Amino acid sequence: MRKIIAIFIIISTIVCGEDLLKNLDNRFATKIDLTNLVNNSIFSDSLDINSKPSPLKPMMASLVIPGFGQYLNRSPWWKTALFASVEVAGIVGYISWTNKADDITKEYENWADEHWNMNSWVNGSAILLSDIKSNGFPNVNDVRIDGSHHITIIINGKYESSEILLENPNIEYVELRDWDFYEGIGKYDQFVAGWDDAISNWEIVRKKIKNGEDELIVMTPNKQHYLNLRNDSNILYKNAKFAASALLFNHIFSALDALWNANKNKELSYKLDVSIGSESNYVIKGISVQWNL
Repeated sequence: MRKIIAIFIIISTIVCGEDLLKNLDNRFATKIDLTNLVNNSIFSDSLDINSKPSPLKPMMASLVIPGFGQYLNRSPWWKTALFASVEVAGIVGYISWTNKADDITKEYENWADEHWNMNSWVNGSAILLSDIKSNGFPNVNDVRIDGSHHITIIINGKYESSEILLENPNIEYVELRDWDFYEGIGKYDQFVAGWDDAISNWEIVRKKIKNGEDELIVMTPNKQHYLNLRNDSNILYKNAKFAASALLFNHIFSALDALWNANKNKELSYKLDVSIGSESNYVIKGISVQWNL
């Protein structure tokens, strides 16, 4: 297993190194006196070094790449595989969940842009509130423009509160559809009249509150679909956050494990070989490292 990992690292280095060397401009290479070398190879026999790695090296290696410090420590192969697998799974999960959440976010924003209208909210809030009260819900008082929340509007390049529309509902303005806007139109009953099915298809939903009376929520089918999409998006974002946290802890635990087991490490024998490129005597063609495992 160790030999397979080492071969994989060496092959990856060779493949990537060849592509980089193709773009190398010899004019900017550092001149090194290599005239005394034979057969374009040095150090193949002269640099056999037996050394015991510092305990900090495996720790830093695992802090950057989980599992790498375990590999350097010659820990059981399953430790390397475990930390590496968690890293890969965490990265894949984070990217996948984030992309899906972003897609659903665009979907519910498009749904709101299509089914929530500012003019309907301004002109229909009083009508909807009157209809709700006349149908036996006198305690519902949140459906109004001048509530505890507001929508930011832009008038002649200046940001204003939507409460200004109480005095002049016909003034020319543009609503700012930012994050607060998309949260508010689904979260607060104050904005329910803006949904295009609010006047004709509203209903009262009772939400249970711990140690208190039930909360009455004004719901419409379009608003409910919007809230379902937001809930799906939030769940995926939470999953992505969990994956990011798992990645962080994986780096930390891998580094601590590598540090803990570093003193158990046996001596590591390695060989360094540097080859000169045939194109120029001033360019090092490649470096290979061999571990005696």
